[in-house]
Amino acid sequence: MIIILGVIFFMTIKGYGEIDPLSLEENTKGEINVIDQKDNKSVRINSAGVRDFSMEVRDTNHKVREVILEKREIFNSYYRKPQDINFMWPLRKIAVTSNWGGRVDPIIGTKTSKHNGIDLAASIGTRVYAPASGIVRTARWIRGYGKTVIIDHGDGYSTRFGHLSSYNVKENDFVDKGSIIAKTGNTGRSTGPHLHYEVRYEEQPLNPSDFLGL
Repeated sequence: MIIILGVIFFMTIKGYGEIDPLSLEENTKGEINVIDQKDNKSVRINSAGVRDFSMEVRDTNHKVREVILEKREIFNSYYRKPQDINFMWPLRKIAVTSNWGGRVDPIIGTKTSKHNGIDLAASIGTRVYAPASGIVRTARWIRGYGKTVIIDHGDGYSTRFGHLSSYNVKENDFVDKGSIIAKTGNTGRSTGPHLHYEVRYEEQPLNPSDFLGL
């Protein structure tokens, strides 16, 4: 793993010369070195067949900054901004009772570092709708969340629905935007009936309000 000015680059080779900038790996093993003299870059390729590699720039600080900007540009070309994603509301009637971000824990009363989603008021049994089409990756109990559905929408985006009372889908189902996926409840670590709703990109929580025009 190579650290340059506090920045770590990890990428994946997909065939000769093709690069997937969104593959993040913590380390590689059994590496061999290959030198690209033209760009003055050293590439380590995993000889064990995993094919993950890290790029180390051997040049001046100017060259380092150039590569940082290049990788950032590649990443931004893959990352879709919230306003470019057409998510619908997961409930027909919306009342936000707890926002995304720092808050006081409703159970123990201390300030938590972050609330990974938003809470929407709903009585038990309220229908929950898929905000966009995708594949159901999870439809099971998760600690804290209770009965949970997670939908993979592709391009690194997923949505998560917690504290449900029942499921209308099962894992690996394909769901259309607007289809009923579950019903709200009060399961898991909850103080009352509501829907906990999250939007994630590459498993990193994002503010759902940014996708819903709040």
